[in-house]
Amino acid sequence: MAKVTIFLKPIAMMGMMFYDKKVIPVVREHLPDYKNVCTFEHDKSGEEAAEEAFDLTNNPERQDEREQKYGRGQSLSSGDVVDVDGEKFLCMSFGWAKL
Repeated sequence: MAKVTIFLKPIAMMGMMFYDKKVIPVVREHLPDYKNVCTFEHDKSGEEAAEEAFDLTNNPERQDEREQKYGRGQSLSSGDVVDVDGEKFLCMSFGWAKL
């Protein structure tokens, strides 16, 4: 089982665009400011587990499961980070970038 942790970007980064990997150094610099909002275990690993975290927080058909694991927190979106067993993935506008 993989340990999956969701980190939401700080308010100061809300207006940033996450279209290409040029933003990665900025994200790394601000990682201490990210808010740890949820940790759960999943049988998927790596990017597949990050995608699972995205689906869990965004898919309305999974609302009951979401509330059980994550509460009613903010949906994961571009600029947020998912840590899977120590491997960090940045949610981009399209897909993921490994940090």
